[in-house]
Amino acid sequence: MDLSENFFALYQLEPGFEIDMAALKSTHRQLQMQCHPDKFAAGSAQEQRVAVQAMAYVNQAFDTLSVNVKRAEYLLDLAGIESNLENQTHQDPMFLMQQMEWREELAELRQLLSRDEAAAESKLQSLMSNQKKLEKQIEADFVRLYEQGDYPACVAPLAKMHFTSKFAKELRAAEDELLDLD
Repeated sequence: MDLSENFFALYQLEPGFEIDMAALKSTHRQLQMQCHPDKFAAGSAQEQRVAVQAMAYVNQAFDTLSVNVKRAEYLLDLAGIESNLENQTHQDPMFLMQQMEWREELAELRQLLSRDEAAAESKLQSLMSNQKKLEKQIEADFVRLYEQGDYPACVAPLAKMHFTSKFAKELRAAEDELLDLD
């Protein structure tokens, strides 16, 4: 196994945002069986170390390719574009307004959790639906720009993808809180 291979080549996938998740998972299982450290337990210290490194590389590649926002960031890395998201500011005022509105609605949802489960459930479902719609729209923007070869312009939708991904995690946490109330 070549640990200098890019993740797409390792998983025998064409580089791109849209990938065959079933093929990714199937290849992942094959690679795990091929390089699992337990297979090399009786081997030399060097063979064991190489197996551990290979397994770590396989898992890192799978983790990157299986998550949309990580895959997008990796594609830009392969294109030589540094996303530098910690220094990226959003220039899109509509998106900034959306973020503020969602933050306010999430705060309202948290207050509702202890008072009105039905209202909290309704608000949560609405927020999740809106988040998913916006996430798909942003991903489509990324794909369009990426396929046009406008890699520097892909950084803006990538930054938005990071926000929507983080917000989705917060919504899942709120959903868990709501389920704990039952």
